[in-house]
Amino acid sequence: MAYDEAWQQFWPNLRGWRRMYVLEKSRHLSYTDIQILMPQIAAHLGQPPGSTEPMLGTIRPDRAVAATRAFVTAFFDLHLRGRATRLFDGTSGAYPEMRFELR
Repeated sequence: MAYDEAWQQFWPNLRGWRRMYVLEKSRHLSYTDIQILMPQIAAHLGQPPGSTEPMLGTIRPDRAVAATRAFVTAFFDLHLRGRATRLFDGTSGAYPEMRFELR
């Protein structure tokens, strides 16, 4: 796991259901609507290509949004609606950029 030492100590002590996925080529703001909006705003303001990469990574915005929506929906379906899903069984063929790390 490529996380700091605190995560390595913390994770095994968590109780209950948990999963860890990594959205390849993403950054912190890749999980928000900014992923779609910021590149458009930057282009409109004349910013050079790639100027949003430190905030958004290099993942295609449509793929980041699709993966985030699918995993958030599946989480709530599973835990609030009791609907089973195979999305959390490992890396998904539909969302290969969402890499399964830990149970």
